[in-house]
Amino acid sequence: MKLSCTPQDSATIITKLFQLQLLDTTQFTKNMDAYYQDLGWAFYRSFPLYKDSILLQKSISSYLKQKELGSNDLWNIAFIYYQLNECDKGAKYLERYRELTPSKIIKPCLNLAYRKGFQEINLETLIIVAPLTDERCNFHA
Repeated sequence: MKLSCTPQDSATIITKLFQLQLLDTTQFTKNMDAYYQDLGWAFYRSFPLYKDSILLQKSISSYLKQKELGSNDLWNIAFIYYQLNECDKGAKYLERYRELTPSKIIKPCLNLAYRKGFQEINLETLIIVAPLTDERCNFHA
């Protein structure tokens, strides 16, 4: 079962992160993308508990180990980069997300991001204010 489909309470997140890190992946012959996706999600969901940006960096690193990034992966990577205030990198992955994702999905996702803690998102110019730094990332839609 995917980690994102389990309860998202702090105890579950911490337990799953430790379990994923302890796995000997040299024994795996398939489903490595699912493993790295869960690991990336676990690092990302652990960040609010510890407030250590290294968890966000490890999340990105885990996601990028996948052979094929899906729409959700690109979205997560983009917004983790925005949280780290690495706007250029975030823009690169947001553009890849926009290329891969039907336009009817994009606007609701941006609205959800706003409700989840991004201080400002302007859908016309795609201005995103990261919650960690209050600095603006400006991109053209």
